[in-house]
Amino acid sequence: MTYSLLTEGLSTQVTVILVTAGVATGFTLYWFSAGASLVATPALLSVLVIRTIAQRIQHLRDYYTFKKLVNKILEEDKLQKIIQS
Repeated sequence: MTYSLLTEGLSTQVTVILVTAGVATGFTLYWFSAGASLVATPALLSVLVIRTIAQRIQHLRDYYTFKKLVNKILEEDKLQKIIQS
């Protein structure tokens, strides 16, 4: 449809070129936005999984530090005497 207008003159050619460029730009932007929506979900899930794993590792480290401290306190001689009495 737009190519049949090329024979009518220079202004029509400019219009056709601009319309074609606009359609190409719109098409490109549409596919980039579609691609972004397809990539965003897995990327977000990956970030959440990595963050959850990192938090779990940190909590385990804190727990082992706490456990070492409690064992150290329980092994003290004064506390052993208090527990035995």
